[in-house]
Amino acid sequence: MTGGSSPRTIAHRPGPVARPVLACVAAVACALALATAACAQPGAAPRTDDCPYARYPAAVPTAALGEADPALPWFHAAGSLALADPGPDAFRNADDVASPRVVRPGTAAVDTAAYRAFRRRVMPLLERWGAEPRLGINPALVAALLVKESGLDPRAVSSQAALGYAQITFHADSDMRVITRADSLTGWMCPEVRGWRRDARFHAAPAPADSVRAWVARGELRPATEYLLDPRVAARAAAIWLRLLEATWTAPEWPGMYADSARQKLNHGAPLTEQQLLDVVVASYNAGYPEVWALVSRHGGDWKSHLSPETRDYVERIRHYTVLLQRRRTR
Repeated sequence: MTGGSSPRTIAHRPGPVARPVLACVAAVACALALATAACAQPGAAPRTDDCPYARYPAAVPTAALGEADPALPWFHAAGSLALADPGPDAFRNADDVASPRVVRPGTAAVDTAAYRAFRRRVMPLLERWGAEPRLGINPALVAALLVKESGLDPRAVSSQAALGYAQITFHADSDMRVITRADSLTGWMCPEVRGWRRDARFHAAPAPADSVRAWVARGELRPATEYLLDPRVAARAAAIWLRLLEATWTAPEWPGMYADSARQKLNHGAPLTEQQLLDVVVASYNAGYPEVWALVSRHGGDWKSHLSPETRDYVERIRHYTVLLQRRRTR
């Protein structure tokens, strides 16, 4: 595993604390040999030396053990839990009228077809990936995150130019490539991550949201050339990004940065509970882990009450959706 001199990474939707580092990371990623493939043309196969740790043993997260209570949101996959089918109308926003979350684009009508496509094409993959020891992320959590992020609209574009099912940004994609190449314990992800189809218009440099929206509308960004618009690959990317963010909060060395301090601040030195881990990782996916760490460092166990209204709602909704999407497995 590389040490602390490696480039700092930027979380999914960077806020004021993270933004000053973005240009530096992008420049380092393209200037150093460390990130050769990050600047390659989309569709180019990674060279064998682009993933030096691909064959190293993977770091295996500590999975939830024993009987997991389905009334609580779990971060790791648990053998006692299975995916539930609450129906598309169950997912509601936390506004005054509890408006539906999964809606047809441009309308307020529940998008049953999008939900059915998600259940048919993506949910079986989430269960398979949850059983993969190297990932081990609760499939209900990944599903909940996708519902909250995009409302299951594979063509969604946010005001921050986050794209697709998983609403991943240019910066988060760059992070995944840099981390999985430089970190020996997640290097097994590197060939897969670098093999995803990338369109240069989106990945060469950060683009304005209006431009990204126009490219999608005109069909210039499409699933055949951009992995973020392919629901199945985007869902896989979300699971991998969650796993990398988990390492930020639990690993003792880079990309882990907060492990010992987070345990002291949040759980008296003991490993974070499943719910504590879910909260810091999900908040990091939305707001950026430098901002989340700043709150944990300053406020300890009361950190969530100091989140922005957007991120507080984000964490609460994903916790709620996760519980909706999990049930006790029948024997």
